[in-house]
Amino acid sequence: MEISEFARTVLCSPHLEDKLVQPAGFTDLRPDQVGRIPDRPARPKGLGFAPAEDRTPFPNALSLADETKRAVALHFFANHELLALELMALALLRFPDADPGFRHGIARIMLDEQTHFRLYRDRSAELGVGFGEHGLNSFFWDALSGMSTPVEYVTQLAMTFEQANLDYAAFYRDLFEEFGDGSSRDVLDTVHEDEVRHLAFGLHWFERWRDPSQDLWEAWTDALPAPLGPAWGRGIDLVGFSAGARRRAGLPDRFIRQVRTCSHSKGRPSCVLLFNPEPGELGEDVASGPAADELRADLAPAFGVLGGREDLLVGRPLGLERLEQLQGAGLRLPQMVDAVDLPQVLAGRRHLDGVRPWRWDADARALDEELRPRLLGPSPPEAGLLGELGGAAFARALVADLGAAEPAPDPPRELSVSLQVHTERPERSPAVVRLTDTPLGDAFVVGAPWGGLSKGLRRWLNEPGAVGPAPAVGMRRAADRARARLAEAGYVGPASLEFQVCGGPEQGWTWQLVRLVPHRTWGQATARLGRLLRPGRAALWLHADLDAVRRAGLDGFEALEAELRASMPLQIVRTGGSRRLDGGALATTDPSCCRRRFTVLLVGSGVDDLLARLPRG
Repeated sequence: MEISEFARTVLCSPHLEDKLVQPAGFTDLRPDQVGRIPDRPARPKGLGFAPAEDRTPFPNALSLADETKRAVALHFFANHELLALELMALALLRFPDADPGFRHGIARIMLDEQTHFRLYRDRSAELGVGFGEHGLNSFFWDALSGMSTPVEYVTQLAMTFEQANLDYAAFYRDLFEEFGDGSSRDVLDTVHEDEVRHLAFGLHWFERWRDPSQDLWEAWTDALPAPLGPAWGRGIDLVGFSAGARRRAGLPDRFIRQVRTCSHSKGRPSCVLLFNPEPGELGEDVASGPAADELRADLAPAFGVLGGREDLLVGRPLGLERLEQLQGAGLRLPQMVDAVDLPQVLAGRRHLDGVRPWRWDADARALDEELRPRLLGPSPPEAGLLGELGGAAFARALVADLGAAEPAPDPPRELSVSLQVHTERPERSPAVVRLTDTPLGDAFVVGAPWGGLSKGLRRWLNEPGAVGPAPAVGMRRAADRARARLAEAGYVGPASLEFQVCGGPEQGWTWQLVRLVPHRTWGQATARLGRLLRPGRAALWLHADLDAVRRAGLDGFEALEAELRASMPLQIVRTGGSRRLDGGALATTDPSCCRRRFTVLLVGSGVDDLLARLPRG
């Protein structure tokens, strides 16, 4: 059968069985006799593309224990195979002058797509859902039908979507097996193995056509049109990544690692994260100038803890090995972009969700104004809207409202703690984060804020006093009240309330609210890191200072990391389908690049034990 005739039948016949006819062989003697190419594939009545409101949502993974939900998932997969079949027919009709080997290869792959469709359709019907009973989406057609050259076909369909399908097929194959559905598992296994050959086909032609002056990763990512990015070549994030299947398809190991670790939006508009703290927030002895610039560069990747994989962080990118370590621990970091490269990266993003700085200053507002035509979110509230709420008057008013005792002048500080709130999330209990001193620099206590304190102090924090609630409860009430007051004032976003506990076991302790910080802080980043811990574990997020590290007898940050990793190897467990940290040291910035400060998360059974493990010289 002529390839063009086969492609026209698949794309233009309104009869499903015509689309599924499998010729015994192919000829390509008349590739240019294609006629008019339709804008959309012909479909039988009831199998056309449904409007969004008439489509059934894809079932979540846990619901697939129910066979009806599995049938719906298989129905989705059948439609995807039909769309792939029609897109391949479109490519054959649109590129009659392409290399004959390329055209014959697509035609043979189309036979696989027909088989996949039948397998999915028939298995879905066996489980009770006939094809067409749910509205069919047009996602792949909408995303790929604009391809205008053969290299765009292999870049977008084979190198991107078929590569990602290796992960999806493997994930759902294993999930169906877990649920005892061997028949559905076998269907997914067949598709997974065929996708290896399909990716190999696309890789072969991409290598033939790409610019030889670029490496494979650079050529592929440069060829992807917005809004597609390299993350579209990966399936379900962090789960079911098929590295072995990619190797069998011929992809080199470094490329595979880059696909696995890349951060890029897969649909949700990106936020632009800007790390712009005041010099005083970087350290009491830090003034503006080179020292502050170096500290911002060192710590910017740590600020990425507050972002997501769809976001952009203005800062020095981490190396591939670092990204793999952090991703393996369950962190989904944003794409890190040097400031000089930011305009080029932003040029490929039609829409952005908003600018998300550490604090709103002149630089942040200038960036917000520059990007405003593309930002979907509203402009930020004016920091001045807080008025005296951001100062000491507000703190004193809250202390008076709660009836907390005023400490004596300049008492010894026993404890520093902050509570994190967000005006848009009133249902969340304020996260409690404690700051402690170590021989190497400041550290934030994660997971167990009262860990390592004396029994007497812990008892005082959690027991009601003669008048008023327990101090720990009073702090939470202060945080709730502050959040409400901020919201009433029109402030939108995160804030941190900083408390001090002063005194001692003999003279007694007192607590007071000392500061309200109406922007992002390390306390909020610390609370986010706490989500990575296995329940019952404690952690220190150490912000090590170079001078302190050298005083401890170490050459620098790389020596510190090596010692910590040797004495505290990283331990990761799976809990409830997610990765959780059970112990060890995890660098959250790159010690080889940091000049003044380096951050590392230490996880263990208790705060005292973690403090004891720090080098002291």
